[in-house]
Amino acid sequence: MTALESLRHQCLKELKVQPLQDLWKGAKDSFDSHHYLDAVQDLTAAVDEIEQNVLAVTLLKRAVAYSCQGNFEAGIKDAYKVMKLAPSLFEGYFCAGSLLHLTGDYRNAQAVYTEGISAVSGQCSEYEQLIRAKRAVEDHIREANTALFKKLPYELLAHIFGDLLSFNDQLHYSWRGRIRYLGATSWTPVLL
Repeated sequence: MTALESLRHQCLKELKVQPLQDLWKGAKDSFDSHHYLDAVQDLTAAVDEIEQNVLAVTLLKRAVAYSCQGNFEAGIKDAYKVMKLAPSLFEGYFCAGSLLHLTGDYRNAQAVYTEGISAVSGQCSEYEQLIRAKRAVEDHIREANTALFKKLPYELLAHIFGDLLSFNDQLHYSWRGRIRYLGATSWTPVLL
């Protein structure tokens, strides 16, 4: 399964309109019976439902549609809106992190996954998915940080680290490497 297919599968949450219809009916009934306080409560709950369910899920689907078209920037913007509207919704973090990861923005993907891990309850199964996704991004960061050194010829690396570093830095790195190589068992007590 490709990264986009995985994203589509995880983020295409179904829209639940029944709670909104129930709140709307309750507000209408409260209006008809002149119970305006109840109407305000139902309509306030309806606004919350629209923001956290209807609008968030709609934006999430649009973010996935944008990404399937290759418009990752617009998809990321929508995913960030989902994170703001429904901070406890796993899919917003997963979508934003996945899109950032796909575009090579590993640092921001890592930050989004970290935020999602903090916001989403550790009890739900999606929590583990955020942790796995964050680990995958961290692996890419690690690879990117070492890829340059793997590609450079040894002579150039020797020049960079041998000729361009000061004598003190060379000595410091030389002893640090020797200590790591020999380990703690190589130390012997010295009496003065």
